[in-house]
Amino acid sequence: MARAPTHRFVSRMPELFTEAFNLSFLYAALVFAIAGVMHGYTGGFGSGLFAVPLLALLFGPVGGIAVGSLTSLLGSAQLVPAATRLVSWRHMAPLMIAQMIMVPVGAALLVSLDATLVRRIIGVLVLLSGVLLATGWTYHGRRGPMMRATAGGIAGFMGGIAGITGPVLVAYFLSAPERPEIQRARIVLAVFAGLIVIQVSLFVAGGAGAVSVTRALALAPMFMAATWFGARLFARAPLTWFRKVSLVMLFGSGAAALLV
Repeated sequence: MARAPTHRFVSRMPELFTEAFNLSFLYAALVFAIAGVMHGYTGGFGSGLFAVPLLALLFGPVGGIAVGSLTSLLGSAQLVPAATRLVSWRHMAPLMIAQMIMVPVGAALLVSLDATLVRRIIGVLVLLSGVLLATGWTYHGRRGPMMRATAGGIAGFMGGIAGITGPVLVAYFLSAPERPEIQRARIVLAVFAGLIVIQVSLFVAGGAGAVSVTRALALAPMFMAATWFGARLFARAPLTWFRKVSLVMLFGSGAAALLV
């Protein structure tokens, strides 16, 4: 009797692979090849904005965010060790704690709302985030623990309902009077922490099943390679042209989720 669950899993493997590896998976592989370069170059915020709306079209909002968050989590891991050496955990704690509290709130709405409505919400958030990044707006108010917690809470809620934490974090961190590598390191760690909680929240809510995990594990090696390339590109390529190309792709991705 103890072997029954294992037997059922093995017998279901052909069905699982057929469901996971279809034409939509091939499109997702192309999305992640582009998103990985953006992820490595920017520290994490660009890939989610670009990939999530397209994944929502391919796999549905819950499935898309489940695949996107786990694949991005695996790809982000290689950026974390270097980032931890550049930031103060005491400084990051209020933001990351608030983010982890609010992610499950957003995730609860993600799995309970109508899929079409959630896809429209994702499209709107991506377009608004694109406008935010295009205008170059950054936060210039107070930067105490309360403000860090507020930024983390907003980012966490957006991450839970739409798989997008980056825009708020970018607007907050890039306005700090710090070196670019420190700003990027803070974005890396905050995005990574958010991805962990998003994935855990979806597992608990039943939104991340065997198909999503299988797809993510298959996509992860390619995404990690593209992330590595993007991280190397960060030290060599001009930020100006990369920013323009990224913004065009973000607007296109957001418009697709909103209109298709």
